[in-house]
Amino acid sequence: MAAAAVIPRCGARGGLTVLVAVGLAGLLVGRNLAAPAGTEEALALGPHPVAPALGPKAAGPATALSTTVNTSMTIVVGPFRTTGRSAEDSALAAMLTDEIAGGLANRTDLPVRLDPPQAASAPPQGLRLAGSLQTRDGTVRVVVHLTDLVTGTVLWSTTMDRPAGPDGMPTPQALAAGIVEPVAAPQGPLLPAATARLRSKPTTSLSPRECAFLAAGRNEFPPVERAALNGCLMSGAQAPAASAGEAARLWSALSLLQSDAYRRERNDAASNDALTAALRATELAPTSLRPLTALYTAHCLRGEYAPCFATGQRALRASPGDANILGDLGLWYVEAGQTTKGLSLLEQAMERDPAQRERLLPAYSLALQRHGHPDGTKLEFEVTAAAPAQAALAIAFVQMGRMDEAKAAATRVLAADPDFARRAAREQRIQPLPPALDAAIRDSYAMVGLAAPQGETGSVTR
Repeated sequence: MAAAAVIPRCGARGGLTVLVAVGLAGLLVGRNLAAPAGTEEALALGPHPVAPALGPKAAGPATALSTTVNTSMTIVVGPFRTTGRSAEDSALAAMLTDEIAGGLANRTDLPVRLDPPQAASAPPQGLRLAGSLQTRDGTVRVVVHLTDLVTGTVLWSTTMDRPAGPDGMPTPQALAAGIVEPVAAPQGPLLPAATARLRSKPTTSLSPRECAFLAAGRNEFPPVERAALNGCLMSGAQAPAASAGEAARLWSALSLLQSDAYRRERNDAASNDALTAALRATELAPTSLRPLTALYTAHCLRGEYAPCFATGQRALRASPGDANILGDLGLWYVEAGQTTKGLSLLEQAMERDPAQRERLLPAYSLALQRHGHPDGTKLEFEVTAAAPAQAALAIAFVQMGRMDEAKAAATRVLAADPDFARRAAREQRIQPLPPALDAAIRDSYAMVGLAAPQGETGSVTR
C-alpha cells in the first residue's frame, strides 16, 4: 500500500510537522551517579607525564610543558576587499571583518586577530579567513576563502548572495553569521584543518589555547596524551597572568576533556574532575556560554538532570535560541526519559538550524518510535532522499522490527552518500550523544550495515 506524505510546514510551535504512514519503502525507493560531597575541591589529577606528540614524533627531546609559545596557531581575519568605490561598500566590508573576528573569537579557542598592517609580520603558522564584498542591484555578494598561512593553500571557499529585504540590505551581523557558522561548525573546515596542524606538534610545544582547541574538538586521546593535555590546560588556567575569562575558557575545555573520557571509560574520577572543572569555570564566568555548556554536560553525564536542565536554561539566557544548546538539551531530555520535552526541543533546534538535522534526526527518529507514538505505526519526521533522513528512517524501522525495510533504507543511505558510515562515526565523536542514545543508534547502524569499519572513525589512537 503506497503512503501519502505531508509537505513540511511550520506549525504553531515551530516544530516539524511531517507525518509519513507505514508504507514508505515503495514511495522512497531510488532516493547515574550521585553528586559527591565537596565538588569544589582541587582536581585530583596527579602528576602529568611528559607528553608525546599528538601526531608524528617531532625531532629532538621533549621538554617541560610550555604555557607561552610564540608559534601558537592563530586565525587571522580580513580585511574584506570591495570591488566598488562607494563609502557604503567600504563601511560594510570593514564592519563585516570586525563581526567575523568577533564571531570566531566566540566560537573557537584559538586566538583570533585582525590582519596586521603591511609592516607587521604575519603569524608564523595559522589560518587566514578573508575575501571580497560586492553590492549590485540590491544584492550583496560575499566571496570567502580559508587559507593555510604556511602553504598558501586555499582550504575552503564559498560564495554567498544575500538580496535586500523589506528592511534594506542585509546587516554585517547577518552576513558574518552566514560565514562564521559554516566555518566553525563541527562539520566545517576549521576543525579538521587546525587539528591536523596541531597534531603534528609535540604536546610540549602547545599553548593552552591550542590544548583547549584540541579538547573542544572531542578527539579520543589515549590516557597518556589526555593527561598531557590536562597538564597543559591546568597550567594555563592557574597561571598568575591568566585573566578570569581566559581561565574560565581553559577550565571549560578541561571539563569537556574529562567528560569525554568518562563517556568512554566510565571512570568516576573523570566524572568528578569534569564537574569540578566546570564549577570553577562558572565561578569565574557565571554567564559565559562555554562554562555553562561544560557544566550542563558534566551534570547530565552523571544523571544529575535537575541541575543539568537548570544550567541549560542559563545557557539559553546567555545565547537565546541557540540551536546547539536546544539540540543538546533535547537529547538529554530524551535520555532522561522526558521524551515529550526532548522532542519539542529537538524540533526547535532543527527548525532554527537545518544543519542540526544530521546530528539530531537519528535520535529524534529513535525517540519517536520508542516513546512518541501510542500507535507505533507512524513515522514523524522529514523524510527525503538525503542520507541523514534515510538513516533516521532505517533506525525507525529497526525499532519497529521491520528489518527488510530498514536494510532498504540503509541501501538508499549509501547510494546517496557512500562515505556515510565513516562520516557519521566522526560526527558522533565530535558531537557526542548521550550514552544510551549513542549506543542505540550505533547498534541500529550495525544491524543494517551503516557502522564504520573498526579503526576508521577518525579517533586519535596510537
